[in-house]
Order: sequence, then structure tokens, then C-alpha cells
Amino acid sequence: EFDFKSKTYVLNITEDNFVFDDVANPNLKMQQYPQTNSFVVYSMRLNGHNVIIKNMTIPKNVYASGQTTPSGIAYDDIGTEIDAYVEEYKAGLASVGTCVFDETGIIYEGYYGYSDMEAGILADEETVYEWGSTSKLLVWVSVMQLKEQGKLDLETDIREYLPDGFLTKLQYEDETITMLNLMNHDAGFQESMYENQLATEDELYDSLEEAVKACECYQAYHVGEHTAYSNWGTALAAFIVERVSGMSYVDYVNENIFKTLGMEHTSIGMH
Repeated sequence: EFDFKSKTYVLNITEDNFVFDDVANPNLKMQQYPQTNSFVVYSMRLNGHNVIIKNMTIPKNVYASGQTTPSGIAYDDIGTEIDAYVEEYKAGLASVGTCVFDETGIIYEGYYGYSDMEAGILADEETVYEWGSTSKLLVWVSVMQLKEQGKLDLETDIREYLPDGFLTKLQYEDETITMLNLMNHDAGFQESMYENQLATEDELYDSLEEAVKACECYQAYHVGEHTAYSNWGTALAAFIVERVSGMSYVDYVNENIFKTLGMEHTSIGMH
């Protein structure tokens, strides 16, 4: 309850909605903005005046009903929206698993296509997928964890974290390459091949350091000049995680991400 221009307004919260009560019946327009954790922000017009109410804690069992995503999709409509998207592209679809969640838990999960097309086995929650480039998220989460611990600086030259003389194909040695450059794919590295995509197990490198060293890319551009998607640059960042943390990258991710999140069926190593 608060007083605005000598009038008393009361915000009534029920299990299903939010109602702003005013005995003087003001011209009321209310907009709920996407919530962050347990905070919501409202804007409204009362008698022609803009009023903002922010940082208001709303119990989860209240704001869960009728909640929308940041893009404006109602939680109840998420499954329908995903179904429509998959239907549009089903001609080229083998399999996909989807899960949408917020801090309260899973909102929607669904599975499409087959885990084994030849045998006609449908995809489900047990279907295993290759990581692909989604694994890059693990590198950057690791980097940001170490940054928050004060062990890694995003704007320091990465050569400070690497063995002496580790980078041998730099065309612009006097230019600083930072972790931010690796994260933004603008360190100048040019990739032309993917050597290990079809490698057999006995052809794989014994360590991340060995792989990064053996596959080093030529620096074709000035730092920050062009954005060039770099798998190698991300692998280099993962190697820096090893150097800074003192752990293998696989062990670091398992201990600091997967175990923390209770992800018992997820791995990036051969186990």
C-alpha cells in the first residue's frame, strides 16, 4: 500500500493475478516485465503519471501462473511453439531433445525424431547426443569462474598464461591477444581444416596441450580486425583453463560444472 498524490493505492496479490485497487478508480495500465530470480518490475500510469514499482519479491507460487518468456511466449504455449517449429523443419530432422526451464524447475520438455532411424526407435530422455559447439559454453563458463576467483584476467595477454614460445604462428607478435579476443573470435586466427573430426581413437592426441600445439592456426589478421569463428581459439582457451586451474580441462569441468549442477549423465571425456 502506498500514497500517490494524496490517494491510497493497494496492490492485491492473488494466486492467479495481480490487481491494483484504487478507490478513486485511476486510469490504470500495468505491464509486468520479465522477472529476474524472484524480482519483478512493473510500470503503470496512474491519473496520467508514470509509476515504477521495482525489486518487489513475489512468491514463486504466485508469479509462476501466467508467466512468459523474455520473448513474450506464455509458459503454457511453449510446447505448442516448439511443436510448430519442429514441424516446419521436420523434413531434415533426425532427432532433437528440448528442455525449457527457469529457476523453479522444468517448464517443458519434449523429444522429436529417432535415436535410431533404421530400427525405428524414438528419441526420449535417454537419447545421447554429441556435444558439437555447445561444448564451447563449458569453456567460457570455466573461464568466467576463474575470472571471478581472481585467477584469470580477461584483458591480460594470453601469453602470460601459456608456456614460453607456445604460439609460433603469430604474424603480429607485438599485438596483445586477450581472453576477450578468444571469446569474441577476433584474435586473428584463420582455420582451414578440421583434422580430428574423422580421426579414429588411436589417432587422437594424448593431451589437450598436444592437440592445441599440433593444430596451431596461422594468425591471418590483426587482433580485433575481423571476426573469424575459431574452434582452435576456444581449445586454446580450454588449455589456459588447465594452466590456471592446475587441473586437466576434463576434470575441471566435471568437478566445477557437472557435479555442481548434478549432471550425472553428462561427460566431455572418455569414461
